[in-house]
Amino acid sequence: NLLDDRWRIRVVNQHELWKVGCTGGVAGVPTLTPSPSPASGRGGKIFDSQPSPAPAGEGGRRPREGEGAFFQGEYRGGKWGIYLRAPDIFFKLLDRCGSRLVPLGQIAEIRRGVTSGADDFFFVRDVTDDEISKCSVGLQPGSAQIAKRFKDKWGISIRDTDRIRVVESGDKSRHLIEAQYLEPEVHSLMEIDSIEIDPAKLSRKILLVSDPPEKLKGTHVLKYIQWGEREGFDQRTTCASRAQSRPWYDVVPEKRGDIAWPMAQQYRHVIPRNKKKLVLNHNLFDVFAGRLSADLLAGILNSTFVALSKHQFGRFMGREGNLKTEVVDVRMMLVPGPRPGDSETGRLILNALEKMRERRTLPLSEEFALADRRELDDAVLKLIGCPDAAERDAYREELYTETVRIHREIRSAEVEMQKLRRVTARRERASPHTIAQEIWEEFDKAQIRVFPDDFIPDSEASGTVALPAGKPKVLDDLFHKGSLQINGTVLALGSKARAEFAAKAVELGRYGPVKIPQSDRACERALESYRRYEAQMDAMLKELAEERTANPEVQSRIVRELWKLLYASARQS
Repeated sequence: NLLDDRWRIRVVNQHELWKVGCTGGVAGVPTLTPSPSPASGRGGKIFDSQPSPAPAGEGGRRPREGEGAFFQGEYRGGKWGIYLRAPDIFFKLLDRCGSRLVPLGQIAEIRRGVTSGADDFFFVRDVTDDEISKCSVGLQPGSAQIAKRFKDKWGISIRDTDRIRVVESGDKSRHLIEAQYLEPEVHSLMEIDSIEIDPAKLSRKILLVSDPPEKLKGTHVLKYIQWGEREGFDQRTTCASRAQSRPWYDVVPEKRGDIAWPMAQQYRHVIPRNKKKLVLNHNLFDVFAGRLSADLLAGILNSTFVALSKHQFGRFMGREGNLKTEVVDVRMMLVPGPRPGDSETGRLILNALEKMRERRTLPLSEEFALADRRELDDAVLKLIGCPDAAERDAYREELYTETVRIHREIRSAEVEMQKLRRVTARRERASPHTIAQEIWEEFDKAQIRVFPDDFIPDSEASGTVALPAGKPKVLDDLFHKGSLQINGTVLALGSKARAEFAAKAVELGRYGPVKIPQSDRACERALESYRRYEAQMDAMLKELAEERTANPEVQSRIVRELWKLLYASARQS
């Protein structure tokens, strides 16, 4: 490795680049794999410093969603940009302590929080106290008239609010729901001001109900679900996809994490402990500690080293300094790996974490003067193999200096963007249609895929059916098995899967001769693939809209305009 004030050369072995592209991490860092503990799983040999071989018979398969380990054999990509942009202190610690650093995905499981598909329906605000206050206007506290007003309006007594709550959905309409179906929900990092999540500070509740409608008869929650269906929430892409295996309104998570990792971060570095196992929104990721101590892992993840590491594996979003980390980034991110037999250092980390619990988190650069922050970072540096106190002090100060530099650059970008916004605000306000046209001119049209042609393999046996224009309706009853009705025309297509395939084509404006696979499974695969593509495109369009305006309503209108342009382009293809 060579460097001076103007340039840096870092030589990386090609084999190492290939290996980390299969296993995650950074070249030069051994991959670590769990090995069973001889006793309870809390002692003994926790990690081997050997690459993890692919399981027999599975070759280089991709890991299933939720798997923590990476498998060798298939190259899936690596973060080569790290070798170009990472600061010197990152490589100093990599060279000095690389054997004690590990991709987080190899010691913990990371999963995205709840993706509801209809946040306005599932994430509600409890407004019971507000409704009682409204009924109290002009009356003395404790007046019987308050209870009468409340019961006249809601049909329940104030005493009933222990088990039935008044909630407000995203469209500001208010409803009754049984308290047993509501839980606090962690919506974003903005609601978290310490390294432990406090349910009392959360502003939203999540609707958690998995019972079928027949078991919910006579409940307020069933009325709310039926209202949601009248509003069309059940027809949204994610909800409709969910309905194939369970009720569309069932977002009950399979399990809940020990720690919450925020997808988007800026000046603070707070990775909160989720001791109460609260449900996370998709803006945060569940981290499952597995056999590790969840408190110890939380301490490690709150260290300044991890704050530096996340900048190497994440990416800045929009035109400001918001760092975004996806699940794949967090799995690949290098973190200090707990070492067997090092209980003393573990206690130092836990003691520092306990002190940090007692205060509010601050912008990271403002924490460097605090004793608990310095204690935590000193203990983590000791954990990764720096036994000398003077050496740890030098590394810690360099970490702090580099972090301050990064934050100054972020702030500088933010100030420039604020100036640009002020200039833009003085101009004539552009309409969502105009903004969408500007985005569309720069949009990479090569990303557009056309249904159904781009979702059917060339080798798939297909037949051509002439589809008229109109509103499609799938019929699958005793008299019309596997048919499609369009206006007054009924087309017998032989199966429900083929009818749904044809209906999607008509919805997307594909009229006239349309190719439809003969196989039901091919139709189902094509529809599943299109739904994934549609969700990915929607996320991309939302990001592009967010870059142009901070107004959520305008963002939604821009996205709708972009979808019109995308559908029109696809029809012309």
